[in-house]
Amino acid sequence: MEGVRRRKDGSVVDVAILAYPIELQEKRIGGFGLYSDITERKHAERKLFHDAFHDALTGLPNRTLLAERLE
Repeated sequence: MEGVRRRKDGSVVDVAILAYPIELQEKRIGGFGLYSDITERKHAERKLFHDAFHDALTGLPNRTLLAERLE
């Protein structure tokens, strides 16, 4: 799953979280999680979304965005 976490310095970072349970004798005793920094990927996704729904020259919303909002 994806989420947002705060670093010790207070800055925010987008992360992908991969979690596994830790089991001992068929009993869950804890968990193990891996966090990956995906800030650059999320920035690229936001830019692609903006470019898809806004005019490149003026920056104004385009017809596709208008049609989506009307629905």
